[in-house]
Amino acid sequence: MREVGTKVSVVGNHDLDFGTNHLKKWQEEGSYHFLAANLVERERKSIPKYILPYQIIECQGIKIAIIGLATMENLDTAVRPEDILELEILNGTACAKRWIPFLNEGKDKRGKPDIIIALTHFGLKYNEKGMVDGEEILDLCKNTKGIGRVLQLIGINLCQ
Repeated sequence: MREVGTKVSVVGNHDLDFGTNHLKKWQEEGSYHFLAANLVERERKSIPKYILPYQIIECQGIKIAIIGLATMENLDTAVRPEDILELEILNGTACAKRWIPFLNEGKDKRGKPDIIIALTHFGLKYNEKGMVDGEEILDLCKNTKGIGRVLQLIGINLCQ
């Protein structure tokens, strides 16, 4: 991730297969931040300290806010470490709707962004009719105002 210049990455479903210590380690080693506005500690309902809900990156004088959204899935599978059970993935559209006004009102110490991008790890596929299908991403695009772009990527480096 460091070699390709990644600055932020949305938490993907398989990133959770190795436990929270790996998430922390990968960020440190890769010099990037994991984003997930909808990944919370189950008991406190707050985003873990090692995850950011969004990041603002300034590129050529333009402030770009990137909201990370992880795909909803059950975290209680046998292949995952127990510390993952302390986490919960909430509805991404609902979480984006909470952060968009915060950012647009300039409540971040870096001020109001020029554009807000959603960086998602939502499931997306083509159905038998050749149409894009993916409940989470379609819900986000149809029911959320204030997002300039929705990107379906793992990580991003906007300035190069």
